[in-house]
Amino acid sequence: MRRRFILAVLLVAFGAFPSASAAALEPATLRLVPAAGTYQMGDTVTVELWLHDAVALYGVDIRVGFDPDMAQGVGTLMPDTSFFAPDMVLFADVDNDIGEFRYAATKVNPGVPVSGTGRLFTVELQLRRPGSVAVSVLPISQLSTRDAELIPYVVANALYTVEGVEIFLPLVVSEY
Repeated sequence: MRRRFILAVLLVAFGAFPSASAAALEPATLRLVPAAGTYQMGDTVTVELWLHDAVALYGVDIRVGFDPDMAQGVGTLMPDTSFFAPDMVLFADVDNDIGEFRYAATKVNPGVPVSGTGRLFTVELQLRRPGSVAVSVLPISQLSTRDAELIPYVVANALYTVEGVEIFLPLVVSEY
């Protein structure tokens, strides 16, 4: 019995059992919803960003890009605090000049990290031109633990097809 106790203490001391920080290194998934769809020019799509299988999440800095010639953010980015309720929101922005949504928020000590799956934010996107509109989580996005360890993630981006015809009406001026 004593040998088993000593062996267990040595295993814990030398890291043979996985720690909480090691568990946090399992990749999460950032998923844009809806992932695809066919819409008419001028339609507005409600885009949601979901985080799946997060472990020990304490802070986020998420950037989502889109082509500002093809689409425009409408209104404001709306954080969803039902899953991740931050103590401080640094950014919740829509930048139509560069085509980017940014959401940066963190918990503050002694806040408790969250694990699981939930929606981080919603935003409205108006589709302006016919063609394909890619909406993508940018690679500079970060998820972190309380100890500022980066949480790896994979992404599931979105691609929307916009149908419609752009009408070009030339201006004809004549003198009488």
